[in-house]
Amino acid sequence: MFCPKCKGEYRVGVITCADCNMPLVDKLPEEKKDYKPERKLVSIHRYNNIPESHQIEALLKKAKIPCELHSFENWGYDGAFRGHMGMGEVIVPDEYADKAKKIIDKFIKDNK
Repeated sequence: MFCPKCKGEYRVGVITCADCNMPLVDKLPEEKKDYKPERKLVSIHRYNNIPESHQIEALLKKAKIPCELHSFENWGYDGAFRGHMGMGEVIVPDEYADKAKKIIDKFIKDNK
């Protein structure tokens, strides 16, 4: 026997939950779990400086595209020169990649 409110388990013969004062049931209904597939995140642009990254982030947020900026500044030295790789990268969910690339390409073209 189970309490439908607190999910407490009782022996057969008990009919009311001692804590909740609720009538007990033979078995609890299966809990429905919200299934949310994991989003695939992709890198769509390597930015060269912090101001550029903030401008791109603002443009993407204005277009309601979720994004993350991953900076290479905080990476420890691993024997490789990373300066030629840029300051960081822009990460977006896969389903927004094409739209975000178009926005960034236009931004880069307009600011040359």
